[in-house]
Amino acid sequence: ATSIKEKKFQEFPPLLELEMLIKLYFSTLDPDRLVLMEYITNFGVKYLEFRFKDYQNESLEKRQIDSGILMSLSSKIDSQVKLMQASLVSHVKA
Repeated sequence: ATSIKEKKFQEFPPLLELEMLIKLYFSTLDPDRLVLMEYITNFGVKYLEFRFKDYQNESLEKRQIDSGILMSLSSKIDSQVKLMQASLVSHVKA
């Protein structure tokens, strides 16, 4: 089993910093941030569920389904980040 290592940040954790910046300067993006946080939470829950599951006796189909779920959830995060980046650009230009 792989040991879990603590990740140390020199400054604020990235999601906390994102929240602070949005609340300070771009409050109109807060609903998008909340959607991003929901997607990240959903991915994290599934990742942990699958991470500690014993796949040794699972069928290839079941493993592919679970992998597909993670890929889909990851894709939602990527799409939301891109949406927020585009919104941020339009706010800065305004």
